[in-house]
Amino acid sequence: MVNDSCQCVNGYIGTTCERLMEDCTEGYEYYPGQMGTFLIQPPLAPEPIPTVCRMEYDLRTYLQLRHYTSGIPFDRDWTSYRDCFGDIYEENDGTRDFWWGNQNAYYLTNSRQYDLLIQAVGYGYSDIGNIVYKNFVVQDEL
Repeated sequence: MVNDSCQCVNGYIGTTCERLMEDCTEGYEYYPGQMGTFLIQPPLAPEPIPTVCRMEYDLRTYLQLRHYTSGIPFDRDWTSYRDCFGDIYEENDGTRDFWWGNQNAYYLTNSRQYDLLIQAVGYGYSDIGNIVYKNFVVQDEL
């Protein structure tokens, strides 16, 4: 409690921090300007999912971050891509390398309408290019 109000942590929101965010867009009011690993729980998800959120003007939920210097291989089998791999928690050098998991993306994208932004950046985070896919949905595994 801070000044008779709840200060939420780890992705919890609400007047008394009573629930988890469904996605990162709900956290902006509670975690302004932060980028980090939070818990979310989309309506279809059976349990909370650790997620990288950027609580700035663009309110992003990251499905994948990759830095080519980490050594985490992305040459994986289907099960790894379905379930997730890598380290979603920040390393000492400020990097994260992970794939969030197709199953998690299914839980998220089937709860409401989303757009997918694919962004390529170069050394020093200079923008190389990006593309947006409207109404993006990940289907469930057959």
